[in-house]
Amino acid sequence: DSRLQYLSSEPVIFNGSVNDNVLYGANSNNLSYWCSVLNLTDWYIKNKDNHVGFNGSIISKGDKKKIQLLHALNKGVNTIIFDEPSTELDNNAIKWLISLVTQLCTLKKTIIIATHDRRLLTMFEHPINIINLN
Repeated sequence: DSRLQYLSSEPVIFNGSVNDNVLYGANSNNLSYWCSVLNLTDWYIKNKDNHVGFNGSIISKGDKKKIQLLHALNKGVNTIIFDEPSTELDNNAIKWLISLVTQLCTLKKTIIIATHDRRLLTMFEHPINIINLN
């Protein structure tokens, strides 16, 4: 379903430009809106023509996640499932992630996060803690 998007802890990025990856199979009509909402307009303008390398080998993990998220939102998803979104992110990127998720919730997006990072749990009204009871 195009209304739900799973965002892996290891984003799938193909060999091409940032723009190629963001727009692949997505609608470019909303790109400037989502860049603005996510406070990524300057980043996108600066990086859109940059080559990312095979599986994003020449860009940061944070940039991969930005590409992955812009791609999902451009497809018009309502529900986003993040799998360990803070993996390999520095503290500044984690602050951006927390701000981003908060912003998406105000835009009536459903956000599901699977994480071991307790810093992310403070964002949610109803966190569910699943514990292995073996």
